[in-house]
Parts: sequence; C-alpha cells; structure tokens
Amino acid sequence: MVSGRQGRPCRRCGTTVRMTAELPDDAAHRRTWWCPHCQPGPGPETRQPS
Repeated sequence: MVSGRQGRPCRRCGTTVRMTAELPDDAAHRRTWWCPHCQPGPGPETRQPS
C-alpha cells in the first residue's frame, strides 16, 4: 500500500513513492499514489483531461 506515502520509500522495494492530483483544483482532493518501480507504465500524470 502506497497511499499517503509520497516522498517516502515503497515498503516493497524502497523506491520513492510518487503522488499526483487527479484533477487540477479538485475540491475533493482526490490523489493517486504509486511506486514507479512496482507499478511500471505511464503514470497518472500522463492522462489527458476529458
């Protein structure tokens, strides 16, 4: 689990956990946390707004 661990090491591999806001100026403050090593592929920051 990486939720809330931005900037801290992943508990599985030690890679720094990253975080991004789902939408700019999101009043609900929805966030996505991920480990770029354990969860490879394009990160959520590459999503295009719909």
